[in-house]
Amino acid sequence: MISRLRTQCAVVEPQANHKVSPSTI
Repeated sequence: MISRLRTQCAVVEPQANHKVSPSTI
């Protein structure tokens, strides 16, 4: 279960980071 959640985060995080990246930088 944790493995699955981690995989989802790994796929969703990059997208969210990419969107917030410009603002953060």
